[in-house]
Amino acid sequence: MTGNEIKSKTEFKKEVNLKSVYDIRRFSHLMGDAPGNSDGHYSGSIQPQHFSASNRLLFNLSNIVKYVHRYPHKGTPIKDLQKAAWYAEYQIIDNNYFVIPRWSESCISPNEYVDAHPEFNDLQIEIPFLIWKYNWQGSLVYLTDAKDLIDSYIKQCQE
Repeated sequence: MTGNEIKSKTEFKKEVNLKSVYDIRRFSHLMGDAPGNSDGHYSGSIQPQHFSASNRLLFNLSNIVKYVHRYPHKGTPIKDLQKAAWYAEYQIIDNNYFVIPRWSESCISPNEYVDAHPEFNDLQIEIPFLIWKYNWQGSLVYLTDAKDLIDSYIKQCQE
C-alpha cells in the first residue's frame, strides 16, 4: 500500500465516523451497488453482503446467504441452490474453524434483513435465521437444517 491509500482510508473512516469496519449501517449508502448488481438479483435495502459483514459471517456462511438470496432472480435457480448446499456441506465438514463472533450494535438481525425483502419466499426467509443461529450459537443442528431445507428446494426445482 502506498501512503496515499492509507491516508484515503483513514480520511474515509473519519468522514463516516465508523466505530468498526463492520458498521455497515453507517456507510452502506456510500458504497452503492457493486459492479454487476444492477440487474436486480440483489434487491432490497439490505444486501446479502451487508447482513453477512455486520454479523461477521464466515466465507462459507456468507455464500449460503448470497446464493439463497439470488436463486429465484438470476435465472439459474438449481445451480445457485446447489452452490448454497455445497457451502453448507463444506462448513459442516470444516466446523473446526468456527468462531462465535462478538455481538455489536451494528449487527443486522435476520428480522431486519427479511423485513427489507417482502418478496422473499419461505426458503429465503428461513435460511438467514438458521445461518444466524449457527453463527451465534455454534450448533451444527442449525446448519444441517439449512442444508436439508436447501436440498428440499433443489428437488422442488427439479420437478
